[in-house]
Amino acid sequence: SEHADRYFDPLTGLPNMEYSRLCGEDFAEDIRKKGGSPSIVFFDIVGMKLYNSANGFDMGNEFLINFAACLKKNFPDNLIWRFSNDHFAVIVDIQNIEEKLNEIRRCVKSSISKISMDLYVGISKIDEFDAILDASEKAKLACHEQKKNADTFIRYYDDDLRKDLLLQNYIVNHIDEAVTNGYIKAYYQPVVRTITETFCGMEALARWIDPQYGFLNPAAFIGALEESRQIHKLDCCIVDIVCKEMRQELDQGHPVVPVSFNLS
Repeated sequence: SEHADRYFDPLTGLPNMEYSRLCGEDFAEDIRKKGGSPSIVFFDIVGMKLYNSANGFDMGNEFLINFAACLKKNFPDNLIWRFSNDHFAVIVDIQNIEEKLNEIRRCVKSSISKISMDLYVGISKIDEFDAILDASEKAKLACHEQKKNADTFIRYYDDDLRKDLLLQNYIVNHIDEAVTNGYIKAYYQPVVRTITETFCGMEALARWIDPQYGFLNPAAFIGALEESRQIHKLDCCIVDIVCKEMRQELDQGHPVVPVSFNLS
């Protein structure tokens, strides 16, 4: 009983994180010996909180038990564990994996409930010297990033994603410096009346010209600032720039037009 409590999830009967930390490398090595490429697949069930609210926690627990059974059916010889709450993981050979993942997703989406359920998946290869927990976190990060996109439900952790995450971390930790040092610029997009073909306004667009990364794509820094709850710093900076530049034009006797700007 003490052994079970320490290494296994009492609800689903699956191993837990501690078990995977101790034994995961053995499963990965078995896959390597067979010529495969061991990877961690991280599962995040979407809609679980609403499901519990609508159907009760007993039904929610039953759903998780059924999901665990679906994983066992598709990966009978692999190490599966309950990561936490509605998060699960499995060590698999990455070859020909997506057909099974589609089947598992169909299992989630076919749930009879008032709540629409879905599944997101992150995948990270386990390099020979990778710790299982490190690879697990990479798969988890890939899954988290994929939840921001609706085109597919699977995301692989690769070098492009690693670079994106490093850039996001840089943006979150350097927005104050960028505002103070003038790295944030307002670029103006003209507005023209189509009937008279006259210039009648401008839209101010935020641009970040960084000494380390150069010209940053707004899609990169706006999303990172929104997620870190710092987007107001960018909004206020652009308003400040627009007002100062409009004031300068007025003081020099130049005509001005209305300038619009976006607030997140």
